[in-house]
Amino acid sequence: AMKTPPRILCFLILFAIPAALTAQSYFYDAGGRVSAERYPGGQAFYYRYDLNGNLLEVSTDVVPPAVLANVARSVGMAPALDLAGGSPVGAHTYLAKGLPSGWKLDPLTGVVTGNPQSRTGTYLVTYYSQAGSQKSVERSFTLTINGLAATLAGTFEALLVDPVTDRPVGNVQIILTPQAGFSGRLVFADGKTQGLKGSVEVDSGGNASGSSTMKAARGQTPLSIAWSVSALGDFTASVTEGFYPVAVATEAARRKVFTAASPAPWRGVYTMIMEGSEWVADAPEGISYATVKIASDGGLVLAGQAADGTSLTGSWLADANGNYLPFHLLSKAAGSYLGGVLRLRPDGSGYGANPASGSAFTWMKAPGSKDKSYRSGFGPLEILPFMKLWREPATGAPVSSVLPLSAGSIFGATIQGSNLDSTGTPGGSTGGGGTTSFAFGTDSFAARPLIPATGGTTTGSNGNATKEAGEPSHAGNAGGHSVWWTWTPSQSGSTIIDTIGSNFDTTLAIYTGSAVGALTVVASNDDGGGSSTSKVTLNVTAGTSYQIAVDGYGSNTGNVNLHVEPPNSAPVETLPPNTYGVPAWLSLSDKNQILTAEPADAPLTGSIDPRTGRFSATFTIRDQVTVSGRVKTVSRKVSAGGVVLGGSIEDFGGGFFLLPGLYPTDAIRSGIIIFSKTPPREINP
Repeated sequence: AMKTPPRILCFLILFAIPAALTAQSYFYDAGGRVSAERYPGGQAFYYRYDLNGNLLEVSTDVVPPAVLANVARSVGMAPALDLAGGSPVGAHTYLAKGLPSGWKLDPLTGVVTGNPQSRTGTYLVTYYSQAGSQKSVERSFTLTINGLAATLAGTFEALLVDPVTDRPVGNVQIILTPQAGFSGRLVFADGKTQGLKGSVEVDSGGNASGSSTMKAARGQTPLSIAWSVSALGDFTASVTEGFYPVAVATEAARRKVFTAASPAPWRGVYTMIMEGSEWVADAPEGISYATVKIASDGGLVLAGQAADGTSLTGSWLADANGNYLPFHLLSKAAGSYLGGVLRLRPDGSGYGANPASGSAFTWMKAPGSKDKSYRSGFGPLEILPFMKLWREPATGAPVSSVLPLSAGSIFGATIQGSNLDSTGTPGGSTGGGGTTSFAFGTDSFAARPLIPATGGTTTGSNGNATKEAGEPSHAGNAGGHSVWWTWTPSQSGSTIIDTIGSNFDTTLAIYTGSAVGALTVVASNDDGGGSSTSKVTLNVTAGTSYQIAVDGYGSNTGNVNLHVEPPNSAPVETLPPNTYGVPAWLSLSDKNQILTAEPADAPLTGSIDPRTGRFSATFTIRDQVTVSGRVKTVSRKVSAGGVVLGGSIEDFGGGFFLLPGLYPTDAIRSGIIIFSKTPPREINP
């Protein structure tokens, strides 16, 4: 027979336990103290101690759990509940009903742990203890789960920089909802845009944090991101590759702080040019340009062209002070991007951005690109942006009501040599969709919602969508999570449809037809919107129904932003031809060819879009080409594109043209278009 410990024996004598009973088994607590003993026939004694180890009571009945007051917690906050009151009784188990999802009760200790990601609300929790077949009385308390504090809920964004070079390498956006969990996206210099999601943890000080690990190819170390938002709303983030830090957050702040009722004071349409701060060998010398739309909520949509002919598109959000953190992936190749900081500040005529306000970008292109230009790569280049508000004419008014255009005295051209190797497509709209909101798409083609005739914008998730039997592969990719819409425009013209602002790699396709297995593709695209989003420009016919599908490349899912631009019927005004033509001083050389412009070249002519300040123009240049000692004269038509900076012609308007080479191996040159009230000044190459 087992011997009864002396101290316990004293209590057994005091409680008049019959001498004939011999203990069958003992139970010990975490401190090595006897917490229960059982005897043949079912007789049991239970011992409770205080926190100092002093015996409080001996009971022959089941010891009930502690009495808990009503409890309030925030979403993501650890439960920090103890049903045993810190003194679990041996041979007892603790049970509870009504705990929220994500909370777990340890039946031996009575401690509740977990990270609650349940919906906010009030829960009635009942709990009790049990020893063998005996149950204690039931007790209960009210548990209230509150949403995240106002300082935590919202959209947060940061520019990611290399911790060694302090050079931009990415952009991260985190969205916290009052309910639970987080979502977002990571755009990184490795050429990938990846969606983020996970659970939120809130500590006792009210600070929120979370983390997410990216997908990686077989044999590669995945990137991981960790972020936090303090109780005061301060945001920070870092990216690691294994154990090595590869990026830290800068310019981090809350985004999406404006509404239609309290709009961003700098909302409007802008034109922008971007110049290199210094000459760098084997890098583009031309001018990059873009048109920019900023909505009432501060959302910025940019579309333009870099000085090597690469398309520039993207959408970003503002903080409360007018700061944007654009980061645009130029391709899916690692190390090809343009990103930095754009700060809008009052400039005397509204708002604008320039280097004096702290605006600056970094431009990188990796070697080995599949592009036609600069396959050996270049960078990093510091790019200086200049952005001004575009003053759109009144409806139906000519551009000359805003710009002092007159034949022969306003529009001049000066050409600067550059080392471009690719042609571009000038002109066009910024995209971004109309202002009307419409229903998000459906998984079922047959139940697809109708987009208004004038277009608009919608946002939603394709996470629960599937692919139907007979459904085509959109933009040549199998996908697997498509959503559908139908659109019948009321007028004919050119339109833009895009997914700019989506947080994952999208595909986009537009069809005609009424059955999912018998559609005719009109246009499709994978990465034309930048940052792995999609964009198409197409001509539509009034009264024709178009079926629009958005899917994820490689079966990706995330938040979809679909924009449908109303067909362009705005008047396009022809610019008066200039009297200067192409200056005779132009002389460009590269490898074995020399290009020399002739004084008799045709004058520059073109048109300008009054809605955006975007211009397109053409002229003819005759080249005297020397190849291996033989001289040849070739006439060629050159296309130009750009923007008028700020809606008035002062000295510099901005833009560039692209001059194709004679043979596939020849370099392709670019130049700069100058708007001037006087004969254009020469810019040295």
